[in-house]
Amino acid sequence: MADEPNDEDLAAAMMCGDAEAARTVLRMHLEPVKELMKGTYGKTVQQIHIDEAVSFAVAKMWRTAGNYDKARGTLGAWLFIMAQSRLIDILKREKRYRVRYPLLDPEYDCPVSCPIDGSDQPKDKEEAQELQDLKYVIENKLQGDQKTIILADLAAGGRADGGSLAEILNTTKETVYSSRSKAHVKIRKEMKEREQRRESLRGKK
Repeated sequence: MADEPNDEDLAAAMMCGDAEAARTVLRMHLEPVKELMKGTYGKTVQQIHIDEAVSFAVAKMWRTAGNYDKARGTLGAWLFIMAQSRLIDILKREKRYRVRYPLLDPEYDCPVSCPIDGSDQPKDKEEAQELQDLKYVIENKLQGDQKTIILADLAAGGRADGGSLAEILNTTKETVYSSRSKAHVKIRKEMKEREQRRESLRGKK
């Protein structure tokens, strides 16, 4: 049995309009991405919105294949992040729509209960600063699989399914666990350093 082509070759082929390359990517990654999206958001978001987000991500992957960067993770991870980002936009759209039309059935959608819609606002400046620091560290200090895993965990409100993550990242559950642990160590280190820098600056005033 021939080995599957690597992600860089597949992305390059899609960039040139190779539909077979796109089918190969979807055969490898689509179901794990769907399962992870459903496992992460299924209790708070209607399936139709999850499907819309995944479909958007597939189309965007095809249009922007040239933007794929292997250093930031697998094509599966990239597809998941795009679907997750689109779902956030969908939830914001639905929330605005429900505010505009308040007579809608309360069961119309449940975006306000989703942890990514901003309903849990920080209670004070210190908490707001910690959230800002955390967002900065995740976006700028974590790379590749570690970033994907932590973003999935945050969206799940705990730990995202290791099996689905392993399939998306083309690795093992054990590696997902190890990457998650290393990411936590990195986050704690960076958060502590940022807090120490602020304390130092306050001491100089």
